[in-house]
Amino acid sequence: MGCKKHYIYHCKNFLCIAIRKHLKPLMIEKLTSSSIRRMANKFEKFQNIPYVFGVVYGSHISIIAPPIDQASYYCRNVFYLVLLQGMIDAKCKFWDYNF
Repeated sequence: MGCKKHYIYHCKNFLCIAIRKHLKPLMIEKLTSSSIRRMANKFEKFQNIPYVFGVVYGSHISIIAPPIDQASYYCRNVFYLVLLQGMIDAKCKFWDYNF
């Protein structure tokens, strides 16, 4: 006999809330003007590259076609995907920015 779907749903939600509350502040830095200056100074110190405060990287992740708006996820390589994109500072710490 397995677990009920609603029990698994609540466990997943509890885990996601805990991750956002406890791990996000440790792993993701919120940008401020002083943090941008600090990151630029670190890049220049570590890599000898002035005026850089972050690096952007993206990766395609294959998914099963969603039931709604499949065309938005369709790739020309004949599969469905989402793009995971992250930005990091000189110490490889992710940072959060709302565009």
